[in-house]
Parts: sequence; C-alpha cells; structure tokens
Amino acid sequence: MQTKSTCLIVVFLLAGFVWAESESEAEFRKPLADGLPSLPPMTARKSWTGKLSVHDGMMWKDDKPFFPIGYTFGTGDKGSAQAVAMGCNAVHFDVGWWICPAPGPVPEEAFNGIKEEIRLAGQWGMVAFPLLSGHYVPGWFIDKYSKADNSPLGSDGNSTGNWFPYSTHFKPMREEIPNFWRAAAKALTPEPNVMSLNYWNEPGYGGQWDHGDQFADYRPFAIEDYRRFLKDKYKTLEALNAVHKWNYASFEAVQPPRKPEELGRRAWLEWMRYGQDYFAGFFEWEDGILRKAAPDIRLANKKMASLVDSSAASNGLNWAKMGRCEDIFGVNIYNSGLTYRNVAEAARGYAAGKPVVFFEFNVMPTNAEGRTPGRVRTDLWAPVLGGAKGLFIFCLTDDPAHGLLSDKAVSPEARKEYVRFTQAVGKYQRELESPNSPARIAVLYSTTAALQTPGGKIPNYITQTYDLFRNSHYAVDFLPEEFCNSETLRRYQLIVLPSYSILPPKELAALGEWVKEGGNVIAFGHSLSTNEYLEPVDPPAWMGLIDRKPGPGDRAGMTIEKIAVLLRPYHQPQTQISGVEMVSRRTDPDKKLIPGAAMDVKTAGRVLAVHNDHYPTIVQSADGKVVYCCFDSLYSEPMRSLLEGILREVLHLKQNVRMTNDDVTDAGVWVSPRQDYKDANLRYLLVINTHMRKRTVTLELVEKDAKDPGWRFEKELLNNLTPIDGSPEHPTFRLDAQQAYLLRLRK
Repeated sequence: MQTKSTCLIVVFLLAGFVWAESESEAEFRKPLADGLPSLPPMTARKSWTGKLSVHDGMMWKDDKPFFPIGYTFGTGDKGSAQAVAMGCNAVHFDVGWWICPAPGPVPEEAFNGIKEEIRLAGQWGMVAFPLLSGHYVPGWFIDKYSKADNSPLGSDGNSTGNWFPYSTHFKPMREEIPNFWRAAAKALTPEPNVMSLNYWNEPGYGGQWDHGDQFADYRPFAIEDYRRFLKDKYKTLEALNAVHKWNYASFEAVQPPRKPEELGRRAWLEWMRYGQDYFAGFFEWEDGILRKAAPDIRLANKKMASLVDSSAASNGLNWAKMGRCEDIFGVNIYNSGLTYRNVAEAARGYAAGKPVVFFEFNVMPTNAEGRTPGRVRTDLWAPVLGGAKGLFIFCLTDDPAHGLLSDKAVSPEARKEYVRFTQAVGKYQRELESPNSPARIAVLYSTTAALQTPGGKIPNYITQTYDLFRNSHYAVDFLPEEFCNSETLRRYQLIVLPSYSILPPKELAALGEWVKEGGNVIAFGHSLSTNEYLEPVDPPAWMGLIDRKPGPGDRAGMTIEKIAVLLRPYHQPQTQISGVEMVSRRTDPDKKLIPGAAMDVKTAGRVLAVHNDHYPTIVQSADGKVVYCCFDSLYSEPMRSLLEGILREVLHLKQNVRMTNDDVTDAGVWVSPRQDYKDANLRYLLVINTHMRKRTVTLELVEKDAKDPGWRFEKELLNNLTPIDGSPEHPTFRLDAQQAYLLRLRK
C-alpha cells in the first residue's frame, strides 16, 4: 500500500519527465535555419505502406500520380522531418563503392546502415532514390591500382572523364565493381520506398563544359579497345582504309585522332561515335548486371546537360543511347532558368516517353546575393514548366555554395521561396505529373554536326533556334538525330533545321519521305549543305532551291527590309541577320553591282522577305512545304516575331494557347500546357512571368468550332489569381513580377 508522500513523489517525478520530454520535443521541432517551417513531432513517424511504380510515362504512388520533390542529402530524423515540413516527399543520396570492405563478393551486412537510412526516410513518408557512386573508390582498390596511371586520359595528356577516377576501359575496375552493383541491387531493391537506383554520378567520358576541346580516352589500353572495335567492324585493313580514306599500315598502327582535321573528318567521326557508343555500352553493361541481380529494379542515370554546352562532342555523352536502359530519364544541371527549361524540354525529346527527373539542380549563382526571391521562383519553376516530372534541389546541408541551411548560400527571405515551391509541388501532384500537351513542331538536334564541330557553336544554333519557336508559345520538341525516322516524324506537322544541321543518309532519306507525304520544314542557312563528313553536297530536291552560295561581296550581315504583306503585322524594323546565303540566281551575272541598287535575280518559289542588298532572304518552295531562311538561326525578338507570323499566316499553324500583351505574344511570359492524365476535359497551364515587372496579359485558347466547344479558364491554384477583365474563354490577368501560376482549364 502506497503512502501519501510516496504518491506525491511519483507525481513530481512524472511531471518532471513530461516537462523534460516536452523540452526535448520542442528542441527537435526547431527549424534547421531561419525562414524554414517548424518540424513535425517525432510521433509523425509511421510505418511505410506505399506502393511505387513507373509506367505510362509517369511515376506512381498508391496508383496515383507521384511527382518526387525533395533535396539531395538531408536524411536522418532531423533532415527528413525538415524536408517533410517543407512539403517534400523524396530524398536522393549516395551509396559509395567504398562500402565494400574487401575484394570479391560483398557481404549483405555491409548495406545495413544504408537500409536503415532508407527505412527511416520511409517512416517520414519519403521515397528514396539512392545513387550508386562508383567514384567513391574503396581504399584497398586505390592502394593496389594508381589513379594517376589508370584514369581516363584526355587528348591533351591530362586526366579527364567526369567522376571517373578510373577509365571505363581499365579491366581491374570492370572486374571488381560489379560485386558492388550486384550486392547493392539485391540489398536495396526490396526496400518498398525505393523508387529507383542511379547508375553513376554525372558520368563523363571526356572533357566537360569548361574543357570542350579535351577528348578521350587515349590510355594505351583504351586505344587497344578501339583497334579491336575497328577490326571487328571492318574485318580487313583495305576496308578500313577505303572508308577512312587513309593509309593505315596495320590495325595495330591505328592511332585515334586528337583533333578533327588530324586524320580527316571520316576518322574523326568514327572516333567520336565510337566514344559515345562505348560509354553508353558501359552503362548497358552495368544495367544488365543490376537487372540480373534484382529483376524488379528500376534505374536512372544522372547525365550532364552536355548537349547544350561546349562539351557536346568532348564529353562522350549521347542522351539517346544512354537513355535506352533507363526507366527514369535522369539529368543533373547547374545553370539558369531558361537553360533549365530548355534542358527539361530536350530531355523529354530524348526520354522516349519516360519521366524526366532532375537529380541535382539549384538556383544560380552560388551565393545568397544572387539568389533573390524572384530568381528563386523563376529558376525553380522553370524545369517543371519544361516538363520535368521530378526534382531534387542540391542540397539540404550547410554547404556555403548550395546548402539551403547556409546563410552564405541562401538568405532567410529566399528560403521562404524554396519552401513555397516545394510545398506547392508536393500539393499539386496530379497537375504537375500529368503529361505535357503533345507538340506539333520539332527542332532537329544534329548529333553529327555537334561531333564534327566541337565546342559551343552547334549547341548554340540549336538552342537559339528552339527559343525562336518555343518563345512564341508553341509546344515544341527537340528531335534527336537518332530518332529521325518515319515513326517519330509522323507525330509532327513541322520540322525545323537549325543552321549547319547535318543528317546521315538514312535519317536524311526519312525526312525527305516525310516531306513528300505532306510534312513542312523551316530550314536555316547552311543546313544540309554537307554530308556527315563535312563534304559539300547539293541541297535535297525537296528543299526547292535552285542555287545556294555565299552572298555577293561576302556581305554576311544584313537587315530585313521588305516583307510579304501578310507578314507586316509581325515585322519589326531593324530585323538583323547574319551568315547570309544567296539562294536566287542572278539573271545577268556579268552585270556590275552597284551598292544600294536592286539586283536582277531568279528565285524558285515565293519570296517572303528581302534584305538590304535587295535579293530574297526568306523563300517558300513552290509546293509550299519548305520555308528556307538564308541566314543563321540566331535569336532576336524581331526574328521571333517574324517567324511567328510565318507559322500563323503562311503555314497556317497557330498556337493552341498563348498569352498576349496588346495582341502581341509576350515572349517573356512562359507557358506550358498539359493534359490531365485521366480527365480528357481537364487541362492545366503552367505560367511564369519572367519579367522583372508586372505584366497585363490576355489568355488566348483554341477557338471554338462545331466539333470542339473550346476551353475556358476555371481557376488559378498557386496564388489565387483572378481575371481583371474578359471572359472565361479570353481572360485578362495582371501577373506579378517573376511569379509562377498554375491555371486550371475546363472544356
């Protein structure tokens, strides 16, 4: 029997325990940095019950659309709780090769800590995307094999190959690292909150964006692999010499070129394509090992965005080939909002219907001063607008360059914008994971041109061409050269050829057949002017050109001065052009040219524009299928507007949706329509006002007709935006500066 004093002691002890527990709970719930929300209590942890899948171009959780949003790193109770408080639902982190304690098969218990990390994330409701980091090499391997002697060797004699301390040709690595892959696949795939594993971190075969002239791999054992490839392909030395137009003494004497012109363009293209094929083959080899070890595994890579920068040739990445074995098309990129959007849209073109995920990105530059609230909003929303179906921001740490928790990297005010973004994405899963509306226009990405002209020239022409059409609010795809076939081409009404585009014979034939069947082409200066070896060729007959040569007097820079009447509403004075070609034929070639005087020329087809040397500079073929722009495909607002006029008035291809200011398409307001995955009468329009000022714009939707009742604005979801004028079919809005909006449209 207890006495009264004993009961009082117990009461006081219990009160002290509760007070101490409350104090501990309060301490746990403190945000990890100013500007972040309070953490949920530890009692929020629950057993994971979700079911994950990937199909129909989307990720799914419990049979509902799932858009993974989260940070790289930031696991454990505190990191997971903070991420959940910010609306995140996923986490991405490393699993290093160095987890393997010794050579040979890896014991299952080596992964116990990683599995606990994954399970803890699951208790907070987080989906895990572990990365198999092959660049974290075990000490026992380093001790045995020198990195300095076995790393990828660049054409300049220096180490290369991003995140590859050892060459992919190095046999000891190829013999040992599969033990890590098999063990990781078997240990981690059964965890129910793992969506996918990543093959490697930011893989690169050669030089990255700041080493666009450093090619790979020139280690002696890598060159031996190349020689074996040539011997298997050509069988005889005579056959190899005939194709390369060279005089190799033997297969053993073959040396890969270190510069494009060194052994001729044929040998160069062979070497560049071999590098891309070999590097993609490395991951196909890894893929086979992983899937054999764990048949239910889902896989992604973390490809760098080399196709839009100066390393398009040097880095050895071919997105089309590397994407063949992925279930989720993964990308890493650090740049700006426009590039994030372009890269997301390019990735959709290469992903072949698979969901696109940015596994690392962040607002740039790498300091708190540059990460203003407005820039945070536009840069974070840009890849979503571009069609990314999953995002991981780098990173939930106190890293002084990128860490969300560092005041040097992010200010408290900007952190609030990060939180608003992740909370919005976490909330609107269905809307943002639903597929982007299909495009009717595609811009060719010529891999051959990029390989034959290393550096940023070709990627620059391609991306600026893309912007010329997409910024007029058309849905546009990137069309990889590798996908230029009849099946892919028939999805589109218009194919655009940037300047200096090249197509191999098979792909060129497919494009020609598509044009004959009724497809339209807009081609820019010097496109299809050479074969794949940069040897000059006549333009294909379907282009409808009677001639093509440099302009008289080598006057490459001009101004468009006279245009067809129907294009005048779209023409702006001083529309400047460069790289001018002449596709007309002078009727009196011996007549002396007088500056400023009209030139007598013969032109096939319809003249749409003339420049200040008074000969045609935009010509439509006689059959109306091809529009040839006799100049470089570089971006300017006047050129964007003129091309919009050609699409709308000449080719009769109007936008399905656009936002206008004073009846003119507002290129600084970005739009991205998407179709609800389930309801055919429901659409969404993601909008970003990139202007640093407010904009008044009117939404134009597809016009009504007898068969289509048309679309109307129903509601804005992110900021409660309401029309200031107009009807539901044509509402007018006042958009805040550097702000994103999500409109719901109903038929």
